[in-house]
Amino acid sequence: MIDFYFLVNTRESKAVKKFVDQFLPNSMLSSVEFPVPMFSENPIVVYHEVSDIMTYLEQNVNLEYAIYWNNQNQESEMLNGMAFYTDDGYTILGLSLRLDIKRAKEVRIKFDSLSKTIDCISKCITQEDMPPLNSKLFIEYCDMRSSLP
Repeated sequence: MIDFYFLVNTRESKAVKKFVDQFLPNSMLSSVEFPVPMFSENPIVVYHEVSDIMTYLEQNVNLEYAIYWNNQNQESEMLNGMAFYTDDGYTILGLSLRLDIKRAKEVRIKFDSLSKTIDCISKCITQEDMPPLNSKLFIEYCDMRSSLP
């Protein structure tokens, strides 16, 4: 399994929803609760609707957060979708795909094809590795991973 990540200059709910609808139209959220802060044992608030946490993240631009979707279409090569909200006002959109990194040419073709549909600042291919939740660190992270043919 490999991951494609795209850094976008927005935290707007509509941009994240568009991404999920475009690439994972048959998806389901991987969580039913969204505590703030993320993973807190004593959250200040717990949202039960993804639209509520997305609105909160739009308004709180320095809050790090991750939302995951699972593709319900078992035939698809796209397994999961992700939205990582950075600590500096950006979002990293991600897709996990059922592709073998050893087949670099096939991976690159798929990545380039998907990249054309996303207006992003930086992008990269990884292998099951969560990106840093800061735009500058993410760009450095991608620069270190740019060696795939």
